Amino acid sequence: MDILCANQLNIISVRIRKGAFMTEEPTDPRMVPKFEISKLSDLLEILKKLQS
Repeated sequence: MDILCANQLNIISVRIRKGAFMTEEPTDPRMVPKFEISKLSDLLEILKKLQS
């Protein structure tokens, strides 16, 4: 649900694939995040790409 709201507001959405819901897939195309990462430290690379 958080991804859907972020996408609707045109906010950059990032999903961390970790924990109990790691393998769960979005049920609606509007719920697909703009980025997916496996660990929080990967977020830095996304931020660097967005700045350039």
